[in-house]
Amino acid sequence: TLNDLKKLSVLLLLSGLVFSFFLTTIIVHNLKPIANLTTIAHNISINSMPTIDSSLLARSDEVGELANAFQKMSNNLADDIQQRNIAERKFETLLESSSDATVIVDTDGIIRFFNKQAELIFGYNKEEIIGKGIETLIPERLRKNHTSMRQEYMASPQTRPMDDNKDLYGLRKDGSEFSIEIGLAPIETTTGLLISASVRDVTDKKESQRQLVHQANYDLLTDLPNRVLALDRLSNAINVARRKKHSIAVMFIDLDNFKQVNDSLGHSVGDQLLQKVSRRLLDTVRANDTIARLGGDEFLVILPEVNDLGAVETIADKLIATIRHHYNIDERELFIGASIGITLYPSDGDDPEILLRNADAAMYQSKNAGRNTFRFFTQEMNAKLLYRLELESQLRTAIEKNELQLHYQPLYDLSKNRISGAETLLRWDNPALGKISPDVFITIAEETGIINKIGDWVLREACHAAMLWNKQVNYDLHVSVNISAMQFRGVDPVKIVSDALNASGLPPELLELEITERALVDDNLNVKRIMSDLKRLGVRLALDDFGTGYSSLGYLKRFHFDILKIDRIFVSDVIIDPETSALCKAIVAMADSLNLTVVAEGVESAQQLQFMRNLGVSLVQGFYLSKPVSNAEIIHLITQRNSLIRPV
Repeated sequence: TLNDLKKLSVLLLLSGLVFSFFLTTIIVHNLKPIANLTTIAHNISINSMPTIDSSLLARSDEVGELANAFQKMSNNLADDIQQRNIAERKFETLLESSSDATVIVDTDGIIRFFNKQAELIFGYNKEEIIGKGIETLIPERLRKNHTSMRQEYMASPQTRPMDDNKDLYGLRKDGSEFSIEIGLAPIETTTGLLISASVRDVTDKKESQRQLVHQANYDLLTDLPNRVLALDRLSNAINVARRKKHSIAVMFIDLDNFKQVNDSLGHSVGDQLLQKVSRRLLDTVRANDTIARLGGDEFLVILPEVNDLGAVETIADKLIATIRHHYNIDERELFIGASIGITLYPSDGDDPEILLRNADAAMYQSKNAGRNTFRFFTQEMNAKLLYRLELESQLRTAIEKNELQLHYQPLYDLSKNRISGAETLLRWDNPALGKISPDVFITIAEETGIINKIGDWVLREACHAAMLWNKQVNYDLHVSVNISAMQFRGVDPVKIVSDALNASGLPPELLELEITERALVDDNLNVKRIMSDLKRLGVRLALDDFGTGYSSLGYLKRFHFDILKIDRIFVSDVIIDPETSALCKAIVAMADSLNLTVVAEGVESAQQLQFMRNLGVSLVQGFYLSKPVSNAEIIHLITQRNSLIRPV
C-alpha cells in the first residue's frame, strides 16, 4: 500500500543516514592523524620543534610509522638546532673577544653585528647602531664613494686582507675622524650573504709612519728638507720647467766662520746658530722656493721659476745680508757670513746631481773671492770640475796601478859634512794625465779621504827604504814622513805607525813624523792623546812650516816636539830682507832655549847656506844641496858621502 511504501522509504532513509554517520565517523577518525602529521611535517620544514601525540606513535599502521619517522626527524632537528646555537654562541664569543672591531652587515649594508671593540673605537652601543646602515660609520665626504665600493664588492665578494688598503677613515659617534684598516670576508648563511668587516684604529701607526717618512726626508736639527728630499724636489722642478720652458736657479750656501764658532763655543751653540740661520733663510725666500740643509753648515736653495739673472742676484744679496746680521745666543753676539755658488737650469745642466755639483763648484769660487759673496757657475769652472773628478777617479787606483813613487830630499848635517837622513816626498805620474803636482793631488786626497790609504802606503814604503839606507853606512840615518791632518782623524794613527815600524824593522827613533799646524788646529783631547802615544812609541816629532801660522808658539808649549823646521819662505829672504834675517835668528835662539833641533828648509844658494851655518843651524835641505831623488839615487849619495857638501 501507499502507506507501506512511505514507511519503507522512511526506513531506508533512516538507514542511509545511520550508515553515512558511521562512515563519516570512520573517515574522520582516520584523516585526523594524517592532518596532525601534515602539521608536524610543516613545522619541521620551518625548523620549528613539533610535539607528536603519543597515540600516534603507538599506532601500528602506516600512520604510526609516519609519526615515528617524524619523531626521529624532530629529534635530529633539535640536535642540529642545539649544535648550531652552540656554534653561533662560540662564534659570537670569538668575535666579542677579538682585538679587532668586528662589524657584520647584510647585502643592503645594514649592520647586523657589532662587537665590544667596535663599540670602543666608534663610540656607539650595539643597541643603537645595529639596524642602521654601515655608512653611519663613514665620514660624510666619503660615503658616496664607499657606497659604490660596497655595492661593487657585494657583486663579487671575496676575502680581502687587512693590509690591502689605502688611506681609509672611520667616523666616531662624536663626529671625529680616525685612520682605519679594514679586512673583509663573506659569510654564507641560510638567510643569505653577510659581510664581516674587521676594523683597526691605525691612527698611531699612521702617525709613526708619517714620522718615519718625515725623518727620512727632513733634517732633524732644522726641520728643513734634507739632501734626499731636496734632490727629489729639484727633479720635479726640472720636469715642470721643461714643460713650461722656464729656468731654475740652484744656490749652494756654505757658512763662513761657522767652524770657528762650533769649535770654540761647542756644538750646542753651533746647533742653535744653524737653527737661527734656517729660520732666516725661510723668511727671505718665496713660499714656493725650497730651502734645504745638506749637512754641516751647507744649505741649498731651489728657485723653481726664474725670469732673469737680476732677480737671482737680488735674492743672493738678500740671503748674504740676512745671514751676516748678528746672532744673539746664550748672551753672546755672534757673526758669520755666507759664500754662495749659483747654477742655472737648463744652461748649466739638466740633472739634479750635476746642478748641485756645479753650484758647489761655484761656491768654492766665492770662497776664493774673499767670502761673503756669490758667484755664478761658468764653463771654465766646469772644465776644472771635470778635471778634478777625473783626478779623483784616477787617484783612487793609483797605488794598485803602481803610479805613485816616493822621492827623497836629503837632509845634510853641516857639522859632520854628511847626509843624516831624508824627507819623503810623494810623486804621481799617471799615463793619461801626466805628472800631477803634489799640491793638486794631495789636496784632493785630503778632501776625499783617500789620503788615509795613501798615507799608510807612504809610511810603510818609507820605513822599508830607510832600512836599506842604514845597511849602507855605519851610522844612523833618519827618514821623515809628512802626516796629514786627515790622518789624525783616521782609524788609530798610532797603530798604523807601529805596524809600519814592525813590518820594516826600522827602530822608532829613526822615524821622524812631520806635523803641520793644520793637523793641530783641533787642539782637543784626541790630538793630545795621539801626540803623547807617538812619543811613547819612540818616534821623533817635527813641527813643519814653522812661522807660517799664528799659533806656533802655543803649539811648542802644548806639544813635546823634537824638531823645528824653519819654512822656506823665511830662508829664501834671509839675505835680502833684514827683518826676515832677524826673525830667523830669533827662531834659532828660541829653539836652542827649548832644546829643539832646527832644520832649515829650502836652501837654494851658497849665501843662504852660509847664513844658516853662521847661525849655528847644522841641519839643512834644499835644491842647492840636492833635489829630491829616487831611492836608488839617495843610496848612491849616501855611499859618496865624502863629497856631499858643495863648497860655499
